[in-house]
Amino acid sequence: MKRLLSLIVILLLNVEGFAQKESLQAFGPGERLRYLLRYQWASINTDVGDVVFTIDQMKDSSGLYYVAKANGRSFKFYDIFFKVRDYYESRFYPEGVVPLYFYRDVLEGKYKMKNHIYFLKDNRIKASFKKREAPYRDTLHKVQTKTYDLLSLIYAIRNENFSTKSLGEASKASFALDGKLYTIKYTYSGREVKKVIGLGVFNTYKIEVAALSGNVFKGSENIVIWLSADENRVPLQIETPIQVGDIMARLTEFSNLKYPLKSKIK
Repeated sequence: MKRLLSLIVILLLNVEGFAQKESLQAFGPGERLRYLLRYQWASINTDVGDVVFTIDQMKDSSGLYYVAKANGRSFKFYDIFFKVRDYYESRFYPEGVVPLYFYRDVLEGKYKMKNHIYFLKDNRIKASFKKREAPYRDTLHKVQTKTYDLLSLIYAIRNENFSTKSLGEASKASFALDGKLYTIKYTYSGREVKKVIGLGVFNTYKIEVAALSGNVFKGSENIVIWLSADENRVPLQIETPIQVGDIMARLTEFSNLKYPLKSKIK
């Protein structure tokens, strides 16, 4: 369960070449989403923590921008075995979801990592990061295509109009993390009626995600994501195998969605 929130955030990346194909914005300031994280292995099948996503609006001399945050934690009982306290923050301009700044501070067992990532002009990305008690290291990347951080990528993909996708259609996207650049591919697997425990039954878009470069993922299995098949395109449930067992994240609470959750059947 190493780097738990990092994995869950990545699980939410039903990635697409959305930069040129955005539809109406699927989210707005005030939105709050809470996910329960369930670990399954042998006879173990229990909720071990949660992660909460929020988004707010701020303003500076350059104009309005959004501040997205994700807070993840293990529940107190499981802190004895594997303590998780993760914080992510992304600042981006809402139109086109153009990232400005990204910060993460993660504690997962003995693993510690901090990131500061600045998205500069001319497609340059400056990253400052430190692992455990080591000093900060700096990197500077020049990228050819639009590159996101983890949180801005999540919100960007929700602007994608999945109703126009062909079954089996695959695309790529890139993001910066820990001084490195990663590329991932997603495949649209069609519509599916999905029951989410405690929330109801929904019409969904089913997505499968695989890593193309970097070592964010372990193993070759795809990550499966179910999005609400409505204007919000909210990730409802995510499942993936890990080195020992399986992780499942399911939406349990939501508030201030921009549109009615029309995908809910019952």
